[in-house]
Amino acid sequence: LYAEFEKEAMTLAQDPHNGDDSYWRRVVALRLRIGDASVAVAHAAMLHCGARGYLMSHRAQRRLREAYFVALVTPATKPLRKMLADG
Repeated sequence: LYAEFEKEAMTLAQDPHNGDDSYWRRVVALRLRIGDASVAVAHAAMLHCGARGYLMSHRAQRRLREAYFVALVTPATKPLRKMLADG
């Protein structure tokens, strides 16, 4: 999955000034896929760690908070999905 994301990101990075709508749709779609993957990985880490993972000092808890930050703040997943839906 990482290789797939990296390949798409490197392809998009070759033309950063492209103003075409299809280009920006690909950028937003990639951002969403990466954000969703980070949340899924963080959830899997929490399940793997068990109860220890819920301690604020545990690295799985930190990764979960970081993944939620990606989903909620940078820009948030919901507006990005709306951007793609509105076309």
